[in-house]
Amino acid sequence: MLKFSDLTAKTHRFRLWHVVGIIVVLSSIVLGTYAMSFNSKQLNLSCQAKLYQSPFMAESLPAFSQSLALDVAIEANHAKLSYRYAQDGQDLAALIYRGKVSALEPGTMTYKLNLDQANLKMDLLQTEVPDLMRAEVRKSRQALFEQGRMSFDMQIVDMDTLNDFVLIKFYPSGHLWACRSH
Repeated sequence: MLKFSDLTAKTHRFRLWHVVGIIVVLSSIVLGTYAMSFNSKQLNLSCQAKLYQSPFMAESLPAFSQSLALDVAIEANHAKLSYRYAQDGQDLAALIYRGKVSALEPGTMTYKLNLDQANLKMDLLQTEVPDLMRAEVRKSRQALFEQGRMSFDMQIVDMDTLNDFVLIKFYPSGHLWACRSH
């Protein structure tokens, strides 16, 4: 024969499993929604790098302000990377890559990029490609002529949505960029 105390103990255990089950289901929904937001393959970043002259140069040169910017736009399976070089606040040259996102690995937050088009834009008064972009142009030209595309990975290393900060890393080069989202 069952006692009343045995019946209430079983009821409390049953309720505890209900609570645990609800917590598991809600956690799964939250994690699934978060993963689906990355599976949408939409990303717009603006990255900025200030360049400074070495203080240990033999001859003193006039002070200058140079910057290199990177804009990343990924939507669906299309990718666009724009490198812009500016001096004293004026854009002198830009190298714009376009291509496809072949895969997105949500576990490592890595975009697999296959870029098959590169365009160089320069200020009309600029007579040659700035030194900082010359190596990038040469490398891009060689890869596009030899292989027809440039393939590399872009990983989101860190993301702080409260402070609008995204840290991305390119492989195999290892270049790191600190960015803001649009």
